[in-house]
Amino acid sequence: SGYEETRYEPSSVLFEAGMELVRQAEFEDEQSRFQSYFGGRTFEEADRYRQQYRGGDGQIVEVECESFEVRDMDLVEAASFIDILRKGRKYWEGEAGSDDPTWEVLMQPPVEVVDIVDG
Repeated sequence: SGYEETRYEPSSVLFEAGMELVRQAEFEDEQSRFQSYFGGRTFEEADRYRQQYRGGDGQIVEVECESFEVRDMDLVEAASFIDILRKGRKYWEGEAGSDDPTWEVLMQPPVEVVDIVDG
């Protein structure tokens, strides 16, 4: 068929919508997650993400971009809508959600692939 269908759990869609509401209301100068490319700061971070969320599948590449922010992706998961709002503020402020954050890099397009690292 030429494309790969991606399915999302309803809860993850709600979390993303809540995060975007917080961004629009309180952090409108920040790059939206819906308009960002995501990555890790190191090969190890990217590989951990690949193992945990992609079943070990996928290619890890080195990229370059002009503008990016680092955020704790653990804050995107929440137990309730109120929790999303609380965690969303911490996320957009760039704070860690715990003593063991899972950092993600939100890159503003354009993003250029400069090397295939693994895969």
